[in-house]
Amino acid sequence: MSDQSRPNEGGPGPNPGEDAAATPPIPPQYPGAPVPPQAPAAAPQHPYAPQGAPVPGQGQNAQQAFAGAVATAREKVPAPLAAKDPWIAALITSGFALAGALAASILITLLGLFGGRLFLGDRGGSEFFELLAPHWFAVIAQLLGAGFGGSLGASTSVAGAASFSVSALFIPVLVPIAALVSLRLFARRAVPRTDLTAGLRLVVAAAAGAAFALVAVILQLVAPLSIALPGASGSFTTRAISFWSIIAGIALVGAAAFFVLSPVRTARSRARTALVQALEHIGGLGALIALALIAVVAFDANGAGEIIGLVLLAPVLLPFLAADGGAIASLATVGASVTGGATNELIGDFSGLGDLAEDLPSVWMFSDVFPVWIRIVLPLVAVLALAIVSVRWRLRTGVARDGASWALLPVAYAVVGVLVTLAGRVSVSASVSTSGDLSALLEGGLGGTARVAFGPAVWTFLLFAVIGAVVEVLARFVVPAFVAAVPGGVVRTIAVGATVGSAAAAQSAAAATAPASSASPAVGASYAPADPNAAAAAPAPGTPYAPADPNAPAAPHAPTEPSAPPAPYAPVAPNAAAPHGPADHDAPTTPPAAAPEPEGIPARPADPSAPGAQGLEDPAALPAGHEVPPVPAEPALLAAHGSPAAPPAPAQPYATAPVDPVVAMLSDGARERTPVSRKAKIGWLIGGSAVVVLVAALVVGVFIKNHLAATTYSAQARAEEYLSAVVDGDAGRALELWAPNVTSAERVLLASEIYAAADDRPTAYEITDVDEYDGVVDVAAQLTVDSKNYDVLMRLQKHGTQAVLFDDWRIEEGPGQTLVVGDVSQVTRVNGVEVDLSGFADAEGATALPVLPGTYTFEAPTSDDRPFTYGDDIAVTVLPNAGGSEGDDALTFVPTWTDDAQQQAIAVVQERIDLCMTSDKFQPSDCSVVLGWREPSYAVTGIKRSWTQEPELTFVDDEDGAYVLVDGGRMHIDYQQRWDEDDDWEDDDTEVSAPFNYGTVVPVSVGDDGEVSVDLSEF
Repeated sequence: MSDQSRPNEGGPGPNPGEDAAATPPIPPQYPGAPVPPQAPAAAPQHPYAPQGAPVPGQGQNAQQAFAGAVATAREKVPAPLAAKDPWIAALITSGFALAGALAASILITLLGLFGGRLFLGDRGGSEFFELLAPHWFAVIAQLLGAGFGGSLGASTSVAGAASFSVSALFIPVLVPIAALVSLRLFARRAVPRTDLTAGLRLVVAAAAGAAFALVAVILQLVAPLSIALPGASGSFTTRAISFWSIIAGIALVGAAAFFVLSPVRTARSRARTALVQALEHIGGLGALIALALIAVVAFDANGAGEIIGLVLLAPVLLPFLAADGGAIASLATVGASVTGGATNELIGDFSGLGDLAEDLPSVWMFSDVFPVWIRIVLPLVAVLALAIVSVRWRLRTGVARDGASWALLPVAYAVVGVLVTLAGRVSVSASVSTSGDLSALLEGGLGGTARVAFGPAVWTFLLFAVIGAVVEVLARFVVPAFVAAVPGGVVRTIAVGATVGSAAAAQSAAAATAPASSASPAVGASYAPADPNAAAAAPAPGTPYAPADPNAPAAPHAPTEPSAPPAPYAPVAPNAAAPHGPADHDAPTTPPAAAPEPEGIPARPADPSAPGAQGLEDPAALPAGHEVPPVPAEPALLAAHGSPAAPPAPAQPYATAPVDPVVAMLSDGARERTPVSRKAKIGWLIGGSAVVVLVAALVVGVFIKNHLAATTYSAQARAEEYLSAVVDGDAGRALELWAPNVTSAERVLLASEIYAAADDRPTAYEITDVDEYDGVVDVAAQLTVDSKNYDVLMRLQKHGTQAVLFDDWRIEEGPGQTLVVGDVSQVTRVNGVEVDLSGFADAEGATALPVLPGTYTFEAPTSDDRPFTYGDDIAVTVLPNAGGSEGDDALTFVPTWTDDAQQQAIAVVQERIDLCMTSDKFQPSDCSVVLGWREPSYAVTGIKRSWTQEPELTFVDDEDGAYVLVDGGRMHIDYQQRWDEDDDWEDDDTEVSAPFNYGTVVPVSVGDDGEVSVDLSEF
């Protein structure tokens, strides 16, 4: 059964061709319908009364016939919800919605599992899809809930002392979209016809939504997603069921079911048109950006496997990417945010989401994250889309004069903004809490909730509302001038599909297509539509309603041509009287004199039962002061229907308005167009060529700029410039690119002359990796020294611009080589180059001096013939990215005594010892401390000293200074002794075991004359 064949909602009535006596007619339910004689006939509230059953005669008892007809009709019409058809319609509707949602869930699951594994095969992360693969049916079931806003959550506890919970929220919008599309395409044809009022349709639609939600919840309960984590005992179970997901399923499916159960509308409402316009604008722009992003990723893919995987993932990722892309193209902000407390660290430990949020900055159309060419092209595309949408909105709706029409499009865009925010958002939250002994152990416990979210900002809908207002302003005030300035072919191209279902545009187009020479009806003429399927004319105003005479023939059907366009309405003279007569309508009647018919319009028949007499109105029944303006009629269109009667009229009469120039551009032959002059053609050619040249120059310039930005002016190029300077021995240029954060005095070894003369410098370099994020670039490289590669790392950051158009990069961190020195204050040459190191005289401390990779030779200071030396030259090799050590390994030059000076000091001491050994005294006069012999109690004479064991003389130079250490030795003493003067002298001897008191220190120094000076006071 087609949509046009549905019975009227006002109640059942006899169809054409049926016996009028078998089924009493029901009084038509429209304003101005006839009423029993006791009540005065009401004036029609609408100038076009709908066609009804044949008008019965006035010779019968109209009141009794009216009551009998109503009683008979009520007996035959049961309670609407008592029949089975409404509930069958509810089940069918919910079934189609469930079939569409399940089909989308299956598609997402299959494409996601296969595409994810192929795309991430070599990148890492494919284990996640391998983990989900065995649970494909559970994934399909849970996507039903996730598609309507259900979050996947799981929780666990540890010995009752701690509990953890994690939930993830993402909306696979393909699921609800597929459910609604399934209802739109298939349900209306399959649902049985039900003649229900709006309230009863709402009840049935709510039942359909509830049935859908119930089945979806049952599937999710029966098939939960239960996954065992690798390396962990047990598993976690999750279901995408929430209160709001159930409500959303009931509301969306119920609203769609209400639409399916409602009568078919011939024209789309203005509010619905506004919503379609906003979806077309934001959705189309976002889809274009999403496809471009997928193409870029596919271009960088490694191998056919990744490309195939990306193609399979494209339908799954497209809605999410389109939502975020549409938000960015509309000047909204898209980024990541982290909220919460203690569990932020837990989230970072468990899944790295904290780090991920830090690596995903908030971006908008002009963020530095995007290349410059995107920041140029994307605004141009957005402005172009805004212009096209403004023209299409004007074509769809014309110009509404009421004040509420200004808010319609901003509200529609705000609604789309809410949908974009939901579709482009992904969030993960985690919470942890402790209690009991564990809380005490952790000094108060650990608890909190953290949430990581990525998507458009929550205020995106406000920005979308502003864009809707801009489109409305452009459509009203700018589009007419734009249409008048561009060729009609451009407007027609923009208008493809824009006038479908637009009553306002259709009216304007009808006015535009009317020939200028068509005659107009007389002022005040009324227009009555004729239903081609109507069996008889509607009763005249004021005529009582009575059952039809069974002997009266039915009015003939007006032949129609299905493919012919609708014709304008036939005018009726304002003074024509409504037909009145007996029930059989056979006798012709003569109407009062009528105003002459307009030229080109067939004359109105006098017989009320003849074609063309259906639905004529009495002008006296119109409201006071109501006047219907003339509308031109096209005879050819009327003749195409085979009758002067017109098709059904619109809901309200309209006044002839000026032709909308935007709609007129789409109407073939609407008006005579002025040919484009030669001068205008030349102007368009020059302007178009200039635009092409400018666009080509812009494209070429963008490509050249991008090439230079990626090579000559890139962060990698800056790093290569530094490494080249290091390899070439140009320390000055290397320091211009990056200098360590030290004082000027500490940069003494970074002089170009010193580095250029260094041995073992790097001979080559190679860039191994470049990692860019958030305006920072890490460049990994290798420097070759003596055929061995050494890793170095440089970090660069944007710092202003260079050459006007390009980002300037500054090295923030580079290879850090240091050489640790102690006392080098006497050093005057390094690598053969004179240098001032007098400020580094701390022999006990250490200073790390920055250097470039290479070997540095420090020449030992000269002694100027003094009795000490600084030793030999010292060469130190510093490898790339290596630092010298402190302490004992510090390079230090300390003066040391020469061998001659040492021997000279020892000789002086030995000379004194030898002098004292010749003494015949108990204590030699030149050695009052050493080499002494304790005087005995008897007389002694002839003392002679000699060595049983020679002492050891050693030159020592340590922290206590330089000295000669005299240690050891055994001294033998020969002598004569007697106890009394009368006794003879007897020979005797003895030994002294420690003639130098177990070690005597003789200080040694350099005198003012530069000679060795020995302090013999210790003797």
